[in-house]
Amino acid sequence: MGKGIIIDDNHNRRKMLALNFELYLDVKLESMTNSDSAIEYLKAHDDIQLIVCKNNVGDESTILKTFYYVKSNNLEFPILCLGSCTKLSGEENVKVVEDLGTDLKPIISWMAKKLAVTAEMMAWKDTEEYYPISIRNFSLLAEAPCDIFSLIDQKYEVLIKKGAPISKDTVNQWIFDKKKELFVKSLDRLKFVNNLTLNASKILNAKTTQRGERINATQTVFEESRNVLTKIGLNEKSIKLADSAINSMITIAKGTNELAELLALLESSGSSYLYKHSVLSATLGHHCVSSLPWGSSAQKEAICFVAFFHDIVLTQDAQAKINSNRALKESSLSDGDKKIVETHAFKASQLIQDYPAVPFGTPEIILQHHGMANGIGFSPELNSRITPLAAVFQVVEYFVDLIIATPADAKFDFEANISLLHSKYNKGHYQEAASAIESLQNTLKFRK
Repeated sequence: MGKGIIIDDNHNRRKMLALNFELYLDVKLESMTNSDSAIEYLKAHDDIQLIVCKNNVGDESTILKTFYYVKSNNLEFPILCLGSCTKLSGEENVKVVEDLGTDLKPIISWMAKKLAVTAEMMAWKDTEEYYPISIRNFSLLAEAPCDIFSLIDQKYEVLIKKGAPISKDTVNQWIFDKKKELFVKSLDRLKFVNNLTLNASKILNAKTTQRGERINATQTVFEESRNVLTKIGLNEKSIKLADSAINSMITIAKGTNELAELLALLESSGSSYLYKHSVLSATLGHHCVSSLPWGSSAQKEAICFVAFFHDIVLTQDAQAKINSNRALKESSLSDGDKKIVETHAFKASQLIQDYPAVPFGTPEIILQHHGMANGIGFSPELNSRITPLAAVFQVVEYFVDLIIATPADAKFDFEANISLLHSKYNKGHYQEAASAIESLQNTLKFRK
């Protein structure tokens, strides 16, 4: 969790801002009574990310004194000024809010963008000397963009020199030998990832790309786009990567006639649960919408967009597998991770607010994809107040998880699982979606 400072003599406002900054920005605000104590705190702590400061506390011009210290020491982080201050109205890293009111969305959004800018400077800083790279990624490379290392007897030894060729036979041998990862120096990570995503994007854009190659390349772009989006936020690179991943997921969905075949390809490529869940949700969602009497082409693309973004702020498979308040409470996740899961729908919907050409209605679908109108937590019952496609996506996600949970060597019991689906989702648009999935039994093979 990040750290910030709040200097304000209004207890209720201080408490309200502290709760909201912790909930939505994952930043804990340390309370200060005046600018002197804040400056002393800044001198002792170099990990402060932001300041919230009242314009005047007592007779002191608190905001100006604090701002001048920050400016003179070249500390580049955002400052939120509570109350008027004409001297700071033109400062790029200062937002002056004369009347805070009760709608905190504008300041939360502003601060989130500013924090993303700050994060960009630190996004690629690694604490370890070597960075792990999944073996499957090497199948996308023709040569090593930097030295590649293997961990042998607790020592990192060069396996492939920079510029040396990487053949598919070599990668297949690594897979056969059950190697899970190799390493690059952390300082070379950005170079390696940029080269990897460039090659993956070329594969996705090629007309002759085979289905297995597409699924593997899409995962690389999917994971890197999520990484950039959550660490840096929306910029030209993250948007380009996300668009590439989403468009490829649409291509995969359109080209899938057998869900069993798609699942087998995902499993053979060692896909993470997050990726597997997203691709299967996009594909089943695409076909489900096609079977709805009111479904449209725009909605089919929208549901693929949602499948990509709905869990964008989740970084672990264990987080993504939680789908109820009870499961969240009983999980072994840390309190911080539990809060991320609880608020992930809201945070994901906020992340895409400024995304260019967002498909109509998708922010609401992402916000409500666990049945809660405000995007916080999981609804224990069916909610008639959420949008129709949010209800559809909820049903699709549930059925996808039933598919994934079936062991690879076991037959997927469609009749038993569709019966379970109907008993759980038995009214309104939920019921429509369940019936639409049932109608796909003969056209979309679910499991071998």
